[in-house]
Amino acid sequence: MTQMSIGEYLQWVKTNQGHDYESTENNNRFNTNIRTIQGTIADSAIVREIEGKLSEWAHEYEEETDSLLFMHRPVLRFETKTYQATIDKIFRVNCLWNKEFPDNPPQSGWITPENVFSSINDLVRTYWVCKFIDGPKFITEKLAAYCQCKGIKHNSYSQERDEGYYAYHFYIYFDVQVLDAGWNEVNTVAIAEIQVTTQMQEVLKELTHQYFEVTRLEPKSSDNKWKWEVNSNRFRSAYMCHTLHLLEAIILDLRKKALESNRKLKGDDDET
Repeated sequence: MTQMSIGEYLQWVKTNQGHDYESTENNNRFNTNIRTIQGTIADSAIVREIEGKLSEWAHEYEEETDSLLFMHRPVLRFETKTYQATIDKIFRVNCLWNKEFPDNPPQSGWITPENVFSSINDLVRTYWVCKFIDGPKFITEKLAAYCQCKGIKHNSYSQERDEGYYAYHFYIYFDVQVLDAGWNEVNTVAIAEIQVTTQMQEVLKELTHQYFEVTRLEPKSSDNKWKWEVNSNRFRSAYMCHTLHLLEAIILDLRKKALESNRKLKGDDDET
């Protein structure tokens, strides 16, 4: 696998694939398209219906657990990746994470300006923060059941990374229109991401995000010696996240025992 900096990769793409990511025209076209996609998703019936379901799902969770589902009632207010952040993601997928670069594309094929909106799943995204560790799975299952019932294309998975990131990611697919290289309207698919995490993980993410922004453009390594480098930022941030994940599980167990105790006391009161 050839190791390249992002600058070297952009030159390689320009020479071998004919795409100039540094051109003003490509930058402007991307920004025009991403705004169109953001608006299409935000104004869709799917988003309006999901927003209407949130209170129902939160009430159901509270009935089951005697706890609030969310820190604050979430809204589907979608953010978008910048053009530069998108280039960084293309570089990571096509080059850094592709063991056969430059001879062969990634398993899913090269990401290019023509297919970027259907190939990268987090260009348009929103974030929900749950109070407890069982919240992300609960709301993800509700979203999946809703989309399944409505025949909406979707998928989801949990994220649990070595560096301590814990969340559920849910994806909904939308038919959209974008402008191609000739500035003609074409049909494509865009993906909206809903990241669901917990209060504790969200707080720590705010503290460690800058560190991961720096390291994410470095080649992936199988070297795990950093797990012994107790004075490094990578060690501290990762194991703090893992520790919080364990703490959240303990809190959940305490909540469960308290709920059982309260219901038992209520049952005893009813009998008397």
